[in-house]
Order: sequence, then structure tokens, then C-alpha cells
Amino acid sequence: MGPSPPAFLVLVLGWLLAGPSLTRCQLPLPSISPGDSERVVPLNSSFTLRCSGESEVSWQYPVSEDEGPRVDVRSEENNTGYFVAVLEVGSATAAHTGLYTCYYNHTQTEDSDVEGSHVYIYVPDPDVAFVPLGMTDYLVIVEDDDSAIIPCRTTDPETPVTLRNSQGLVPASYDSRHGFNGTFTMGPYVCEATVRGKTVQTIPFNIYALKG
Repeated sequence: MGPSPPAFLVLVLGWLLAGPSLTRCQLPLPSISPGDSERVVPLNSSFTLRCSGESEVSWQYPVSEDEGPRVDVRSEENNTGYFVAVLEVGSATAAHTGLYTCYYNHTQTEDSDVEGSHVYIYVPDPDVAFVPLGMTDYLVIVEDDDSAIIPCRTTDPETPVTLRNSQGLVPASYDSRHGFNGTFTMGPYVCEATVRGKTVQTIPFNIYALKG
């Protein structure tokens, strides 16, 4: 004996309401080609990243359309049934160093973090040891006693980097994709790199702690 009409209607309604979200959850992450999670691209060379997925896809990349070096993104049609977005850089510079993320358009809202597939691009430049930053990036605000990231990222993953303040060397964990991570006292900090035997420093990062 089948379910009563009210119960049946509830089942159907539940399926209809859950269907779109289930479909979104079941989609595999977009695929990026080439498939490396990290690439080192020679200075002034070109590179292309191709993203494909089962719904419309877009790219998030480290330089904006109205500032800095040019990045071209276009949709591409093919016979596979997949949606494809192609990202092209004609002449790579240090400012192109960073995280490139391909994501489904329908999964993003204005307030949400971009979730998708990633590839990190390095463009080593002996004259630009650190990825260029905006002036606001040099002010690091943290709550009292919380850890912080000092975002001095290198254009070359092999570049050795140290952190200094007025007292000298500061021990902290370093990742070339993010910078120095640690618990820092208030004040200025400078990242220092050695490139081809030459010492290069950033302008000071200022740590400001909010008192609880």
C-alpha cells in the first residue's frame, strides 16, 4: 500500500526543494588545465589556463582588470558539453604572481569566499623580489594576542626570506604563497630577501593590535 496523498506530497515537495541544492553539491569541482597545483612561469613569457566544468565557470586572479598587467578571460565553446573559461596572459610580470581560482558562477555570492579549483603561479623577477602590494596591505590589524600574517610573498618560491624588526631577526613560519605567520608585538616589521647575492627589503609592515 502506497503512502497517503499528504505524505506523498510532502515527499515530492521535499525533493523539489532539495533538488537544485543537491545538484550543486554533487557537481565535481571545475578542472584546470594544465593540472599542476603550482607553476613557475618565466618573466615576460605567456601562459594559458583553461577551466572546464558542468556549469558556467569564471576565474578569480590576482590582478584586477583596471589595475596592473593585463589578463584576458574568454568563454570557449566545444563539443564536450562542458562549460569552458580560458585565461590568457601575454607577457607575465611579477604582479601576475598569485592564486588563480576557477569556480562555478552559481556557487558564489557577494559575501562568500570563492571556492573552486586552484593553481598558484610564480613569475620570478630578479628586480622584483616581492609581489607588489597596495599601501593598505602594509597595515596589519589583529586582535590582541592573535596570530597574524605579514603578507610579503616572493615572486620566486626558492628565494630565502627573513623577518626583522627593531630588535633584529624575528622567528616566524614562512610560506611564499602567504608570507610570515606568527604572533607579533605591535610595531614595524621588514621582510628581507637575498636575490643573486643582493639583499632586498620591503617597506615596513606595521602591526596594530586591537585591545579586547
